[in-house]
Amino acid sequence: LITSMLIIPAASARIFARNPKQMMLGASILSVIGLIAGLAAAFWLDTPAAPTITTAFSCVFLVLLALRHVIKR
Repeated sequence: LITSMLIIPAASARIFARNPKQMMLGASILSVIGLIAGLAAAFWLDTPAAPTITTAFSCVFLVLLALRHVIKR
């Protein structure tokens, strides 16, 4: 779980980043978004926090991956 919390936001940011600085900033922003969404979902669904946060990160990654072609046009 810890490794996925490090890798998934960076992989999500890499989809749109043009340089390492943008990737670091994007990964930080996506980490905060995924963390808040995961904690909120864990609270409301009464599930363990870490797996729910990882699921939120994965959902953000999949959405950005699906939107990659739409946004880059």
